[in-house]
Amino acid sequence: MKTDVQKKLVAKAKASAEAGEDVVIEKKKANTTFKRGGSGGPGRPKGFSGLYKARQILNEEMPHLIKHAINMAYDGDSGVMKELLKLGIPKLNAAVSINVDAKHVDEQVANLFEDLKHGAISVQEALEATKTLKTVNEIKEARETHQELLEKISKIEEAVEAES
Repeated sequence: MKTDVQKKLVAKAKASAEAGEDVVIEKKKANTTFKRGGSGGPGRPKGFSGLYKARQILNEEMPHLIKHAINMAYDGDSGVMKELLKLGIPKLNAAVSINVDAKHVDEQVANLFEDLKHGAISVQEALEATKTLKTVNEIKEARETHQELLEKISKIEEAVEAES
């Protein structure tokens, strides 16, 4: 189906052709602010979505939501109680024992992941404890290196004094 503009153009072209004139139809340029083939803007950054924002908000509100669900269960909401029992929610802010004097940090990390597997600690607590272990290990290594350097300096000073 032709629009009114198209019908007028066809009628004008027929009239020009009957009069023996050359038929010239000028195509109007589209007045757009966006270039053809362009996206029109930077768009959403890769890896970012509304889901990311929703997860961020949910993570912030999770302790309050869990407490509210527990209160609902205490008030007799059997559906919430059933879901809480199915989930077996791990303890929030559970105490994590870390032996900072341990020679093998790998064993400590393995123990943390065992606690995580059994629900004794949350993922966040396991990550934080792992970061703490890494930092403690780096400090311990730095102290040992410092002590070794002091011993070498001391030996060099003794050798220099012995030569003098």
